[in-house]
Amino acid sequence: MITQLRLQNWKSFKDSLIYIDPLTFLIGTNASGKSNVLDAFDFLQRLFSPHYSLDDAIGSIRGGRDWIVRKGEKNFLLEVTIEEEGVTHTISVGVERTENGFVYSVKPDMRKKVNNQIRNIFILNPTPESMRGYSPLSAELKPDGSNIAGVIAAMPKEDKARLEDTLTKYIRPLPEKDIKRIEAVTVGLTNQDAMLYCYEEWNPGQPVDARGMSDGTLRFAAIIVALLTIKKGSLLIIEEVDNGLHPSRAKELVKVLKEISEERNVDVLCTTHNPVLIDELGNEIIPFISFVKRDKEGNSYISLLEEKEHLAKLMASGTIGDLIKNDEL
Repeated sequence: MITQLRLQNWKSFKDSLIYIDPLTFLIGTNASGKSNVLDAFDFLQRLFSPHYSLDDAIGSIRGGRDWIVRKGEKNFLLEVTIEEEGVTHTISVGVERTENGFVYSVKPDMRKKVNNQIRNIFILNPTPESMRGYSPLSAELKPDGSNIAGVIAAMPKEDKARLEDTLTKYIRPLPEKDIKRIEAVTVGLTNQDAMLYCYEEWNPGQPVDARGMSDGTLRFAAIIVALLTIKKGSLLIIEEVDNGLHPSRAKELVKVLKEISEERNVDVLCTTHNPVLIDELGNEIIPFISFVKRDKEGNSYISLLEEKEHLAKLMASGTIGDLIKNDEL
């Protein structure tokens, strides 16, 4: 499992470290650098994939080659620490900008040993609009969740039923009227495409397909399916995890993340700036919250919430959510 990532001259970061726990929350205001942290994981996952070259990996990152290195610098370093079977490995991925383009090196060269760990990073950013159509039967969920119905429908019968039971269990409390059942159904002459349907308490005889589901319901479903289908031991990264969800449903989201990730041995890294969600986590989550800010020179940096100076005194006058709302971190 990946336990930490160090970022040197990566985008807006001068030199900073993020720790990865079974459930980690990264908080910060807009443009603080949260997304740049996720981009670092995305870059590594692509770089170690056989399907991408260095130029491809750089070009796929937000800002591309113009913004991937901190302004004024010619190189960046991403240092990954991985624990595997009780042994800790640290590898450094260095990338330098030259007159002829970018070059990179991996030290020590342990790509074969860490390939699976880094390739098993899955960055999920569900896009409800892309989830509302028919999708082909698929073996793996796409990062935008667009093929969610195809992934569920392609499963063996018993696995499909088990996943739909779990999906229904967690998604039922979301709307004002409970969802009785959510399932994927194959359609067409060849049954090679699928659509997501839900049955509601107020009209059990008339299923609603994905086109009629809310953004929050679809995003929530994608998170659950990702947790249930990615490989055990993976790192699931979700940007703005509560996007589209009503604040009153934060408790349900936290329950899903905690229970399924623990059951399947999947680490989860989420970004958010929703104070309601953070308060729902309770004070026991404080050691697993990091926050991103900018210094006077505009460099981003990451700090552990529990190391915040005078944290106890600040919390005496309010919750962590209050500190976020009042920009006191």
